[in-house]
Amino acid sequence: MVKLSVLTPETIELILNSPDSQSPRKLKMWSGDQYDYPLTTEQLNRRMFELDKREVGQTFFYQIEEDSRVIGMFTLKLIKNFHASIGEILIFSEHNRNKGFGTMAIQKLKILIRNDYRIKTLFLKVNKDNQQAINCYKKAGFTLIEKDIPNSLSAKDMHNQFYMICNI
Repeated sequence: MVKLSVLTPETIELILNSPDSQSPRKLKMWSGDQYDYPLTTEQLNRRMFELDKREVGQTFFYQIEEDSRVIGMFTLKLIKNFHASIGEILIFSEHNRNKGFGTMAIQKLKILIRNDYRIKTLFLKVNKDNQQAINCYKKAGFTLIEKDIPNSLSAKDMHNQFYMICNI
């Protein structure tokens, strides 16, 4: 059973050691344009703990725990009109992938944001080549969309991205 908690500074080392942080292609697939390769502690600290408060919306960083071990992370960004987006979803170790932890974490998150924030719709962007992630999101109730979405979800290079939506 997975548990969600606020991301702690100790989790940064797990992120840096993740296979998805070790190459420019994998880093971009995981984080989009949030970080530059090579990923550094400074970049993570700046994004996670010193986030520019002028940014539209409110961003929260969560870690995913299983059996008291931190196994992954993701971000949640609240958007106006009862919408939210999730991103930077990462299960750190290849050993923990394809075991349903990502799907379970998203299901827990859906309950949390429905109850605590009254969110009705959850969006995400996913790299078109990341079939493993797309499958996870579909299992968690997301569907691919091709319609207008909130401006705060726009990306620089959408030709490599799919948008997905989940009604909570």
